[in-house]
Amino acid sequence: MKKLVLSSGVVVLAVVIFLLLTNFETAPIHNLPLEGQPMIGNADAEATIVEFGDFMCPDCKDFAQKEFPNIKKELIDTGKAKMYFIDNPFVKPESTYASILGESLLSKDEELFWQFYHQLYAESNLTKQKIVDIAKSLSPTSDFTDLDALEKEVQKDRDFAEQNNINSVPTVFVNGRSVNANFEDIKEAVEKNGN
Repeated sequence: MKKLVLSSGVVVLAVVIFLLLTNFETAPIHNLPLEGQPMIGNADAEATIVEFGDFMCPDCKDFAQKEFPNIKKELIDTGKAKMYFIDNPFVKPESTYASILGESLLSKDEELFWQFYHQLYAESNLTKQKIVDIAKSLSPTSDFTDLDALEKEVQKDRDFAEQNNINSVPTVFVNGRSVNANFEDIKEAVEKNGN
């Protein structure tokens, strides 16, 4: 009986070690909905970075403030990669509203979207009014009242995320493969693409 228990323990331990040492990659998502999404960089860049994010998410804020500057400087500005942002709002009630206003700014000018992206993440304790104030500071002539169609666009992004089990933010993909949301892992994935 002791040999059977010991043998079972060894087998379980071997399986655990195998699972820990095996590098499981998630299956790539080749149908990421990039059309109409905000993009920064050269459209002809070989590597494509995609961030699924929520403007109310503290981890997304960290990503935007700590990781994005290096991504932009070393990967986007050098032409190695382009980057897209896809809304995945679920953290707070204001999340969807911020995404809708981002879509509104995007419809006017892609650069306005990226300014909005950085200004939102630079703020603390965002309220609906602060979000509107930031949007209006970027596009003073906009009234941001007819937003129903844009809400449907945001919901399509959210539905895609749910259907593909993208249930945390930020979630980052490089060429359809999920990678850790940090500069070093993103850079490594982009460089692997070039080889």
